[in-house]
Amino acid sequence: MGEIWIPEAERLGDGVIAGAGAMDAPNAPPRVVWHTTEGSSGTSAAFHGTADYLMEENYEPHILYDPITDQLGQFGPLNQSAKALANAGSVRTNRTGRVCIQIEVMAKAGTPFTGYWRPGKNFRALLRAIRSWGVPDEWPAGRLAQSYSDDSPRPLTIWQTRGGHYGHSNIPGNDHWDPGAIDTAALLAAGTDPTKETFMLPEEKKWMEGWFGALNAMAWGNKNDIAALAGTITALTKLLAAADNDLDEAAIATAVEQAVAKALRENTVDVDVTVHDKTATTPKAS
Repeated sequence: MGEIWIPEAERLGDGVIAGAGAMDAPNAPPRVVWHTTEGSSGTSAAFHGTADYLMEENYEPHILYDPITDQLGQFGPLNQSAKALANAGSVRTNRTGRVCIQIEVMAKAGTPFTGYWRPGKNFRALLRAIRSWGVPDEWPAGRLAQSYSDDSPRPLTIWQTRGGHYGHSNIPGNDHWDPGAIDTAALLAAGTDPTKETFMLPEEKKWMEGWFGALNAMAWGNKNDIAALAGTITALTKLLAAADNDLDEAAIATAVEQAVAKALRENTVDVDVTVHDKTATTPKAS
């Protein structure tokens, strides 16, 4: 199951899009549709004014995004339909696919927003949510409309059978040309966190934090073990240097190396070093 509500997004309205509901073709591949609002942007007033207008007209998408401020809002759950598309005859385009996530970017089609935008953590959160539903990073309908008079492809068969990203200009039964000539590769690349942060559910995050805590404790334990072992070896070296007997030094070195390797493998400092003189066997323990 993908993300239904994006934690980083502001809730717009009451969380219910009037007239929206379950998907007609939930077994069809998941997809995303990109729109532009054709209005102003860059301020909180513009953001909330646009949201209010969309709700008054009942043209709500799922998502409203400001490419200048990185402000992100959500009108309704991503696993239900939105209201930003016209039907293609009997095909209810808003309800096609496992999900049909619709995004209104506060920009104008005539000035592609990827030329001036400042995507940040909220845009990365948006792409994370999109990818959580298995939407592939591809544009199945091909190119986007480059101008108002450009008749970009709107194939119904592809819309019904292929998942991925679409522009409003690619949707059958619709006549808009937004989002314009945006850089589709840059759009998808901007959704990749430089730190490669991966979304985790709260219980997964808690488990990972516990695991890293245990690993850290183990690392410090090994560090202490190694320090103790180093002290033991130092003492043994001094003892051998002071001993007035005929010990086999090569055998001593081999025994110490074997003991160190064994201690590190078994995560223990209880090292058993056995050395030999030329006439007897004497166990040495630390």
